[in-house]
Amino acid sequence: MIYPWQTQQWEQLLRLRKEQRLPHALLFSGPAGLGKRALALEFAHLVFCQNSKESDASCGACHACHLLRAGSHPDFRVLQPEEEGHAIKIDQIRELSEFTQQTSHQGGLRLVLIQPATAMNIAAANALLKTLEEPAPDTLLILISDNRTPLPITIRSRCQHLRFLAPPRETALTWLAAQDPAVAWEPILAATQGAPLLAYQWQQGGVWSSYQNFMTDLAALTRQEADPFQLAVQWKDANMLWVFDLFFQWLLKWMRMQEVPEKSEGVLASALPGRISSGHLLEFVDYLQRLRLEALGPSNLNQQLMLESLFIRWVQYVSR
Repeated sequence: MIYPWQTQQWEQLLRLRKEQRLPHALLFSGPAGLGKRALALEFAHLVFCQNSKESDASCGACHACHLLRAGSHPDFRVLQPEEEGHAIKIDQIRELSEFTQQTSHQGGLRLVLIQPATAMNIAAANALLKTLEEPAPDTLLILISDNRTPLPITIRSRCQHLRFLAPPRETALTWLAAQDPAVAWEPILAATQGAPLLAYQWQQGGVWSSYQNFMTDLAALTRQEADPFQLAVQWKDANMLWVFDLFFQWLLKWMRMQEVPEKSEGVLASALPGRISSGHLLEFVDYLQRLRLEALGPSNLNQQLMLESLFIRWVQYVSR
C-alpha cells in the first residue's frame, strides 16, 4: 500500500528501477508510523511481479505476486528480531549472507527487508557491514530505521538514503478521520509526533491509554510524588523499548517546554516548579540511549532492575 504522504519516495524508487540504477542497499529512515515497511513491501511486489515490466504497479495475479502474498517467495526475505523487543542476532545476519550468495530461484533480483535495522546488536551490525562492503550481484537490501537509535555511520554510508517525514497535520488528520470519524485524533496524533499510522495503531490497540498512564506516572515521579521502586514493579512487564522511547519523548518535550512554556502539555507543565538545565537534560538523554542499547544486547536483563535504575536516576537529576 502507498499512503498519500509517500508519493515522493515512491516516485524516487520508480525512477531508480526504470533507469536500472537500483543500489545494493537502501535505507528507509524516519519516524515510526509512516508506513516505511508497507512501501518497501509494495516495491517488492513491483520488482518481483512477472507482469510489471512496463508498469508502475504489480498485477496481483501472477505466480510471483501470489508467492509474495503467501510469504513464500524464494527470493525474498524479511529479517527482524526473533522476539519482539529483542535484538537481531549475528546468526540471522550470517543466514542472510548465505542467502545473498545463492542463485536466484526466479532468475532475477533477491530482495531482503531488515526491520528495524536499529535492532541489530554490535556483532550483527559488524557482520552486515561485510555483506555491504562486498555486495552480491542482483541483490537489494532495504534497511528500515525509525531514527530512535542511530545506525553506525559505517552502515549508513553504504546505503542510498530515502528519508520519510511526518505529513502535514491536515493530511494526517484527514486520513485518520477516514479510518474512524468518531475518534478525537488530534491528541493521539500529537503524542505520536504526527505519525498517522502509529496514531491509528495506538488507538486501536489500547496503547493510547497506556501512554496516558505512563506520562501521568512520570509526571508524579518528576514531582517526587511517586516511588521509583513501585513504578518499576508496575511497568516491568511493558516493552522496554517502548518505555525508553516514551521517556525520550518526555525529555524532548521538556526541552521544548523550556523554550516555549505556553505551548506545554498540562501534565508536563505541572510536573516541576522550576527548570532543568539543558546540560542536565542532554546528559540524561545520553544515559537513556546507553540504557536502550543495553536492553538490545544479548544478555537477559532484569527489566524491573533496569527500570529502577532509570527512575532513580531521573529523580536524582530533577533534584539537583
